Amino acid sequence: MEFHPACRVLGTLICTIALANVSVAKPASAPKVIELLVPYAPGGASDTVGRAIAPALQKAIGAQVVVVNKPGANGAIAGTQLARANNDGSTLLLADVAIVLNPILRKNTSYDVKKDFSAVALVGTGPFVLYVPTSGPKDLKAFLDGGERGRTVAHSGVGSLGHLATELLQQKTQSKLLSVAYQGAGPAMADTVGGQVDGLFGSTASGMSMVQTGRLKALAVADRNRLASYPDIPTFEELGVEGVHVINWWGLVAPSGTPAEVVDWLQDGVKQVLEDPEIRKRLTGIEVTPTQMNTAEYDKLINQDIALWESVVKQAGITVD
Repeated sequence: MEFHPACRVLGTLICTIALANVSVAKPASAPKVIELLVPYAPGGASDTVGRAIAPALQKAIGAQVVVVNKPGANGAIAGTQLARANNDGSTLLLADVAIVLNPILRKNTSYDVKKDFSAVALVGTGPFVLYVPTSGPKDLKAFLDGGERGRTVAHSGVGSLGHLATELLQQKTQSKLLSVAYQGAGPAMADTVGGQVDGLFGSTASGMSMVQTGRLKALAVADRNRLASYPDIPTFEELGVEGVHVINWWGLVAPSGTPAEVVDWLQDGVKQVLEDPEIRKRLTGIEVTPTQMNTAEYDKLINQDIALWESVVKQAGITVD
């Protein structure tokens, strides 16, 4: 039987679409209930991300997903619980970059990222931005040329990502930057707005609303590309400073040894979640950029961050405990 050429084309298109929409089959060993550990208290960015994606992930994979807050020790309590959990996929951690920083900064951290965890999938990213008071330097060059006194840069605490970002910028530029630690992002931001310090390295979530209202200026974003939501802010590379990449991220991590078929199933579920326009809107609403990375890509990102921050901490001589 001969088919009209148009029918053959239509059939090919139908097959292509069908294959594109095929999801990874649910493994026989897949858990019926998954605890999604959030390493911080309710109300913060990680909690918001977790509660945004949990219902959609539950629908995508056909297993119940329960968000459980396990705050404490900059995420180390939740990380320790994950390391000790059964490696059957029934316990996951919504990790951020702190999971990498803890073992580097704290010798008593009771988990090893490379040995105890398996990357599943990245969910979103949030690059850091260098903010200055509205009366501060007009651009990055003027900021870095702070004279003999140098510049004071606020952050939310010793060993925080903002602290490490300040040290990284100093190492890359050989400029004189005095790191000023605060008890949290709020006080650091308040003193930056008030001009008590010269600048602050902080997240888009913590500072961009004040840029929009004219209370702060954003000099540069610590990412390889400009932010889609704020295209007027240049990257450090565009301003002549190479290698200043400071990005917080959120992603699902499982205990080491979780079966590959379970990891693939979970990774596919996250992919479906991030294709949902409503989820993307909720994440961007809290300054988290939805970012798809498969297991291998996410694992590479984690290892890159380990290498980067180990080097920065060693060179700066930072100790927390």
